Amino acid sequence: MATSHPARDTACSSVGYRREKLLQLGQWPWPRNYLGALVQNATQLGAVVIGFDMVFAEEDRLSPHKVSETVTNLSPKAVEELNALPSFDAVFAKYLAQSRTVLGIAVSPTKSDVNNFGLNRIATVATLGEDPNPYLRNFPGLIGNLEILDEAASGRGMISLDQGFDASSGVCRSPMLSITGLSQR
Repeated sequence: MATSHPARDTACSSVGYRREKLLQLGQWPWPRNYLGALVQNATQLGAVVIGFDMVFAEEDRLSPHKVSETVTNLSPKAVEELNALPSFDAVFAKYLAQSRTVLGIAVSPTKSDVNNFGLNRIATVATLGEDPNPYLRNFPGLIGNLEILDEAASGRGMISLDQGFDASSGVCRSPMLSITGLSQR
């Protein structure tokens, strides 16, 4: 899928697609089996770590079993055949598990968006001295990834919705740590 040039001796690389390939892949969001192929290709090309700055909180609506639920007038045989295929989330999870991949998680400013998926796998922070919680932004909860994907990933990284931009200096600030209502004890 991606341009197949060996990774250079750099600290960070990004995957690029040619215009023709983007037209072939179609509109975003791509089915997660495509993302699985991207992870597989990047791993085979030597990617040490792959990061997704997005959250996969819902099932892939393009998975075969989802298609059988939404497309009307399918024959019973077609529905049976679609339902027998693996979900695209399962395909994506297989490739995540074979690589070192970090998925995004996000804190939510409202309780209505919270799913708290993967909360049990969030790293804890040890502190010395004064309690830092009064200085951290507290959010009602977490928006995490589907269980099958969260378990397969090597880690998670916070995508902060709590960013500040200082126009005078051109500096974008993002918190290194946040707490959720559930993480307070």
